[in-house]
Amino acid sequence: MDLYGQKSKSIPQKIVIHLIEILILWLSYWILFQSGGVWFQRHLHIHNATENIDRRIIIFTFNILIFLRLAYMMIVLLKRKIPWEESVSVPFAFALYFIGYPLFVLPISAPIDGLDYFAIALFIIGCILNSGGEIQRNKWKKEPANKGKIYTQGFFKYSRHINYFGDILWVWNV
Repeated sequence: MDLYGQKSKSIPQKIVIHLIEILILWLSYWILFQSGGVWFQRHLHIHNATENIDRRIIIFTFNILIFLRLAYMMIVLLKRKIPWEESVSVPFAFALYFIGYPLFVLPISAPIDGLDYFAIALFIIGCILNSGGEIQRNKWKKEPANKGKIYTQGFFKYSRHINYFGDILWVWNV
């Protein structure tokens, strides 16, 4: 399926993706701050450590940043057609982050330490490399003189796919 040659606003697909993402984000909040932690402890025997919720706040903040970045990318940067299959697969992939990471931090009550701050910094750097690189490339692509050329400026001067490297950093450090 050649998606990159097809341009479309794909508004219904984007609405579906965003609605599913918002639902999954709410589930993340429910797990981290409402009775979801208790439910997982009771039914799946995942300990619900409530003594220190700093990690939960950090993870949920990360989830919101990821959601906002995805929304900006889809609304502003993405020009290609989104097939209906992608309207389900994209939210499913992000459900792994929005629900999976809260389940990983649910049993942890240890205070935030230096390694956590380092991971937070790498998450931020990854987000900047991914989204910042895409924003730079989008601005460059709008210039008619650049049509058909490969973007090798901005963050992309360091790597052909600096945006993917940014993805690796933020995913690995959550």
